[in-house]
Amino acid sequence: MAASPGAVATAEVDPSAPVVGDQRVKFTVLKPAKFSILAMQSGETRVVYPTKAGREIGRAESGEVPAAAMFQHAEHENSLLSWGLRLVSALLMDLGLMMILRPFVIVADMLPWLGDLLGVGAAFASLVVATIFSTVIIAVAWFAGWPLLSVAPVIAAIGGFVVSHKITAKKPAS
Repeated sequence: MAASPGAVATAEVDPSAPVVGDQRVKFTVLKPAKFSILAMQSGETRVVYPTKAGREIGRAESGEVPAAAMFQHAEHENSLLSWGLRLVSALLMDLGLMMILRPFVIVADMLPWLGDLLGVGAAFASLVVATIFSTVIIAVAWFAGWPLLSVAPVIAAIGGFVVSHKITAKKPAS
């Protein structure tokens, strides 16, 4: 079967009445261009390179890109992904803590002003606790790769705990 660029080939009996299991393939044209490939050559082809750490390296970028720049791009993408996942996990921890505190807010909602006040307090408390716990978890994970670097987040988390404790601590009556 011959196809022109942008054409859609279908393998169904009746293209006007598709059914489950039919397949559709779209053809596009890749114009000749220069690409940089980071891989291992195996005969006439390229395959992913297995590293000593058990990972695989296989990357392609358009244009003529030096290998050092390709490694920098990969490290930058990995860093963005790591910090994105850390942020998502902190937000999920905050959401979970808010869900744990929600029954108290609902009970306090019998007096509307008290429910609103407790709702704001619960949201703030869950945010503070999630931030502190997330920072400690990140520091513990960093300890495996960068022991000295992991000290800074632990100190920050302890500082956050001390500050939040001082804010919420009652002053003795004189």
